[in-house]
Amino acid sequence: MHKFGQCGVDLYVDGVYVRTAIPKDSVFVEYEYFKSKTKRVREYCIYLPLYIGVKVVAIGMNEEAEILPAEPFVLDKPVVYYGSSITQGGCASHPGMSYQAIVSRHLNLDFVNLGFSGNGMGEPEVAEIVGSIDASCFVMDFGVNLPSADSVAAVYGPFLSIIREQHPTTPIICVTPIYNAHEFWEPNKGTRMRKVIREEVAKRRAQGDNNLLLVEGFELLGPDFSDGFVDGVHPNDLGFQAMAEGLQPYLARVLNVSGSGYLLKH
Repeated sequence: MHKFGQCGVDLYVDGVYVRTAIPKDSVFVEYEYFKSKTKRVREYCIYLPLYIGVKVVAIGMNEEAEILPAEPFVLDKPVVYYGSSITQGGCASHPGMSYQAIVSRHLNLDFVNLGFSGNGMGEPEVAEIVGSIDASCFVMDFGVNLPSADSVAAVYGPFLSIIREQHPTTPIICVTPIYNAHEFWEPNKGTRMRKVIREEVAKRRAQGDNNLLLVEGFELLGPDFSDGFVDGVHPNDLGFQAMAEGLQPYLARVLNVSGSGYLLKH
């Protein structure tokens, strides 16, 4: 994974990527994104690193600059994502290229990324913490860190139940695993995991949970787009862009938003 993605701090201006600051050898680093530019009102967005913790000590600007409130998100509550290293953002080239960041810019949504590399295990204690957030929507993007379909079946339903107890009507989007290059040789593990998630969602919808939605990972990033991977497992920027474009219509629908933020550009 590129150093920019691991420990970089992205600056976007009016929804457009400008530069990424990266740490040097010293503890404190002062980084200048730009200077001697035309003075006008701009909206600045900073994305913190996907993997390595940093402490932003200060943000500097011209002495005569005026700080104004940013334009509000279209919804007050964030979208909360839970899952694995793919959810966390591995292996985006810089923080603004995780699929959550891309979708948030397109739909002008706030988000919380609770992706944990190698540790998206669906523990009940984690479900309690995820559910403690007052979210506009939850996106469940976990399963691949578990060793088998049976282990997914053991935790997936209970995890959803804990979220539902705290948020009876909040939309929940359940994403089945995206393609994994190992499936080229051994497709059964991923196939069985997807089946477990499909059946759990179908059962709950049959019981009346109409705010639960299934999204197929293969629709977001499947074997027909193998160039979208770094190592056959983790998406690169192409892969995350594809995931964002695939997920965006579902989020727009369940949240009743129209993409009033920065739109997709082809």
